[in-house]
Order: sequence, then structure tokens, then C-alpha cells
Amino acid sequence: MVKHSSLSAEEIVLASHGLGLQLGQDVHQDHGLGLQLGQDVRQDHGSNLQFGRDVHQGVKTIYSEYQQAKRELSEGNLRLVVSIASRLEEL
Repeated sequence: MVKHSSLSAEEIVLASHGLGLQLGQDVHQDHGLGLQLGQDVRQDHGSNLQFGRDVHQGVKTIYSEYQQAKRELSEGNLRLVVSIASRLEEL
């Protein structure tokens, strides 16, 4: 046979406040975990930002090389045209 203990209303309220406090602590701990997740996301965002900067720097380098090659090709074409024109004048 199971014995039932009778609790007063005040004891029940105190017990429920204790549970509420425990729940509040658990929520606070979860909130701390959420804060950690937020920091991890911010770190990921930072690494993505760095990746974006690296890609941008790479694109700038490639574009600079492209511009240099285009200038060299144009200068070579101009020398060829001048050379052909000077030979035609000799005829």
C-alpha cells in the first residue's frame, strides 16, 4: 500500500517555484548555447567574408594580367602596322 503525503497549498507553491527556477536556469543555459551558436555563425560569416575578399583579390589579379596582355598585344599590332606601312612607302 502506498502512503500519500498531504502537502499544504503553501508547500505546493514553494515546490512549483523551485521547479520554475530550475526551468528558468535551463532556459538560461539554452540561451547561452544559442549565444554560442550566434558566435559560431558570426565566425562562419567572418570566414565567408575572408573567402569573398580572397576571391575578389584573385579576380583583380587576373583582370590586371588581362589588361597587361591586351596592352602588349595592341602595342605589337601597332608595331606590325608601322612596319608594313614603312615597307609600302619604300616601294
